[in-house]
Amino acid sequence: MLSVNTNIAATKTYNALRINSLSMENSMLRLSTGKRINTAADDPGSIVISSELEKSWRAEKIGIKNAVDGVSMLQTISTAGQNIQTLLQRMRELAVLASSDTYTADDHQTLDLEYNLLGNEWARIAENTRFNNMQLMNTEQAAFTINLGGTDALAIRIKEWSPNHFHATDGSAVTGATSAAAADNGGDAFDFARNAANPPISPSHIQTTAAAQSALADIDNALRGVSQEISKYGAYINRLEFYINGATDLATGLELSQSRIVDTDYSIESTNLARTQIISQAASAILAQANQNSQVVLALLQ
Repeated sequence: MLSVNTNIAATKTYNALRINSLSMENSMLRLSTGKRINTAADDPGSIVISSELEKSWRAEKIGIKNAVDGVSMLQTISTAGQNIQTLLQRMRELAVLASSDTYTADDHQTLDLEYNLLGNEWARIAENTRFNNMQLMNTEQAAFTINLGGTDALAIRIKEWSPNHFHATDGSAVTGATSAAAADNGGDAFDFARNAANPPISPSHIQTTAAAQSALADIDNALRGVSQEISKYGAYINRLEFYINGATDLATGLELSQSRIVDTDYSIESTNLARTQIISQAASAILAQANQNSQVVLALLQ
């Protein structure tokens, strides 16, 4: 039927062109943004899954960062602890020397001078070792936690490294002292602060054979405690490094899963864009032709 008021062919062609244009615009948007899902209407079901995946891999990546920072912190303390361990070995050598009666009083004072200086250096290392401007060795860190993403955390205990601590009896110090007293009575804490006597002397000294022999017990306790503490840090570091390796694989897998849901597949979308562009050109030509159908009515009226 020929009609002027209603051009069915043009209407159908226009509707097909409109639908094709929407598909072409969607392909262009996906190609320009790199995202398959740009609005909630694109894939409502996948948006929820994508959000959960993103939440998970982001948490894992933050957990990895925290673990890396934890490893750096433990390595800092461990390195300082190894320096103290070396220092204690030298202090023990001096105490062994001073334990022999073959040395004179002047010899003992000379040995004690180095012993005292090393003791003060021990205290300085424990006082000044910091990570992120935090002092971690001059007092016990009984509940230091490292968050590993979400609700998981690693609890770390860092003992007190200061030689002249006053909490020895509760086992919170690496010296292994059983008394907070500062003297050379095996099992005591250390105190290297010298008095004004002549010659000057500190509560922890090796100026006599007896004092040197007592100091050996304290140093042996300290060496044992230091070695155990450094070993514990090594265990913490290994635990964190295993977490980092596993969490890296997990975060990569989660991010890949999200990518498959939300990211554009350029091979598909470029093909779809080419198809819709060809259809758009063809539909435009057909629409122009459909609009010419009304001219047939004029030919009949002539």
